Amino acid sequence: MTTANEASPSEPSGGRGESSACSSTSSPPPSPRIVSLLPSITEILCELGLEDYIVGVTHCCDYPPSLFERTSRPPPRVVTRSDVDPYSMSQSEINERVCGSLRNGQSLYGLNGTALREICPTIIFTQSLCDVCAVSYPVVIDACAKLLGGGEGEGEGDGDDGERLNPKVISMEPTTLKETLRTFHVAAEAVGLTDAARRAEEITSHIRAGLETIRNAADGRPRPRVAFLEWHDPIFAGGHWIPDMLDMAGAEYVFPVKSGERSVGVADEHFVEFDPDFILIGPCGFGLERTVKDTLQLARTKPWWKEMSAVREGNVYALDGNSYYARPGPRLLQGTGIMAACIHGEETAKELGEELCPTEGYCQIMPGKYRHGIDDDFDPCRATIKALSAVPLLSPAVLRLHPSTPLFVAWNGVLVLVYEGFPPSLVQCKRRIEMFLGSGPGEGGLKEENFGSKWPKTTLGALDDDNNEGKVSLEELTTLRDLCARHSSRILSLPRRDADVAVRSVSAVEYECRSLEKLRSRTDLDLLPSTASPSSDDNDEFSFCSAEERERTQSVVDEWNDDLDSYLSKVNAPGSRIQSYRDASTAGGRTCAVFVDDDAMPSALRRCLGEFRRDVDVAFPGRYSWMGEGSLHCTLRSLG
Repeated sequence: MTTANEASPSEPSGGRGESSACSSTSSPPPSPRIVSLLPSITEILCELGLEDYIVGVTHCCDYPPSLFERTSRPPPRVVTRSDVDPYSMSQSEINERVCGSLRNGQSLYGLNGTALREICPTIIFTQSLCDVCAVSYPVVIDACAKLLGGGEGEGEGDGDDGERLNPKVISMEPTTLKETLRTFHVAAEAVGLTDAARRAEEITSHIRAGLETIRNAADGRPRPRVAFLEWHDPIFAGGHWIPDMLDMAGAEYVFPVKSGERSVGVADEHFVEFDPDFILIGPCGFGLERTVKDTLQLARTKPWWKEMSAVREGNVYALDGNSYYARPGPRLLQGTGIMAACIHGEETAKELGEELCPTEGYCQIMPGKYRHGIDDDFDPCRATIKALSAVPLLSPAVLRLHPSTPLFVAWNGVLVLVYEGFPPSLVQCKRRIEMFLGSGPGEGGLKEENFGSKWPKTTLGALDDDNNEGKVSLEELTTLRDLCARHSSRILSLPRRDADVAVRSVSAVEYECRSLEKLRSRTDLDLLPSTASPSSDDNDEFSFCSAEERERTQSVVDEWNDDLDSYLSKVNAPGSRIQSYRDASTAGGRTCAVFVDDDAMPSALRRCLGEFRRDVDVAFPGRYSWMGEGSLHCTLRSLG
């Protein structure tokens, strides 16, 4: 992110120790100190290169991450609060709370006046468009008046009489896509830095060009009748800039809401009468995971839902409303691209690419049942394949070996091949299973995920019950570590193309034994073909792992590398001997996994693992049994 050149951002004030930041002097005007009371304006300011000037934000501001991770100065202070916790309440409960507050003339949000005084803003961006979405303009004016006068209450600060807050308060209230683009220029003009004004012109030109690309991609295609729900319990039809976005995406808005008009409530029976071709659901303030969960709940609780044409045809899409639709800022561009992809299909999504149509922002809700307790013939494997088949289609992946310790002894003496972390496509697989089938108490779905499947590995072998001559000694464990280290070095010396495990499909299986050597059923789902190949020399596109993924795996490996004395008790803990993997169960089990077969594992890596097994058998004759070659796999998620 670039920084304006006309002035260097001053450090955020710590309160009394920096009273000069609030005092009137004859020195040159200070660098702007900005408080943003709108998540959309926070994003706009950062796009303008003003990230380092932001000293205060709302409790809802969460993007871009760099704003909160900056090291050049402290992160911005949170200066608002809300009594509404959307993630602990249903949509109907939130609606009742909001309506009650508005009827009583109460604001849903509060301002921390003390924090405002301490950070001494020179500019405060707020809004008067929607009292539901953010702190309202009157609340801000009232808080500033109290601070200016040193009045009683929340606005009162602890500074001396020389410290008075006199910021410029700017209300932003775009109602259309065109007006949203204008806010970039308004923000730049308010801050008064030349570089920001230049950036505003560049960014708005880029957004206009992107919107034109989306319009061209949709041009000439049928314009289906589309419903956009910004809330669905009760139903609210999206307003303001939503009609503009749908028009750009090549759709006819089924609701009688014009560009710039507020969202409107729609009775259930009227929604059924509209019977749109497509239903897009992007609740205000909710991300994709919550939207999927609420949409599935809607399908269970509204008898009329399954009769809708869009539902029967699989034309229902959950959207990340919080990121791409509720905030009138730069990401409305991507929101428009997502709409076009949902309406016109995967070819349009490919044409637009990730820049204009991020796959993380939407997910198709396929017709049918996803969770336990809905109908008697619920099949977790079938439901998993359905969830993973939804648009956007998942990409191939590469499991890259751990960069220092690809072989080690896990708990219970199990020998494993460990990977660096789950790449994004497989993280998305796991996330979809959680979203669609549910997990945890009260979800009516899967059991909570065990830690063992949260880090990626392939189990190679386990101690043999019948030939286990007592527990593993410290000397034997040291020998095992030496063997793992020696063979890990050989594996890591391989070129990447000879060590990367290519993932071109995922499988939902019902098994008799958890080694997957005896299966009752197996359904494979091919991942989206790509022009690039996950078996090429450069697999970074397919193998990149987030820091969180790498850290989780590293925490497991660190236990093994740190202290063998303390680790020995975990190796000798009961359980996970070979028979526990191979014992057949009447009930069996189900899992979603990636099979590491001949097509996935390079022959050079397979030879290295064969040599590792041979040397372990020589050092520990009869102590280890090895999993069958055809059953080697990496578990993504247990399905019960």
